[in-house]
Amino acid sequence: MADESITIGNTGQAGGASAPLAASRKEENTMERAPVSQDELLEWINSELLKYEECNDCRVTSVVRLKGEDENGCNWSSVNLKCSGVPADVCYPVANQVIAQAKMRFNLK
Repeated sequence: MADESITIGNTGQAGGASAPLAASRKEENTMERAPVSQDELLEWINSELLKYEECNDCRVTSVVRLKGEDENGCNWSSVNLKCSGVPADVCYPVANQVIAQAKMRFNLK
């Protein structure tokens, strides 16, 4: 099977669909985000993905830095999820949750 990738947009949905994530709710956005480099952010996200069997062959390869912070205080957005050997939509639900957690915990330096 060829590599497959999808982009998970600002809302955490494939292709940038508009359904909001739990991470988008301001009441859940009370803790301060740790400043990390893009490499550190990708390392954290990918280490979390490895905890799930359905995501063993999937990696987030990039994130997009925003010009400022979004309405929830996060300064990065869309991520590229790349999977080898499995369709990206197999890992997508887990990746969506991991990315939501990362958006609440981290900002890019």
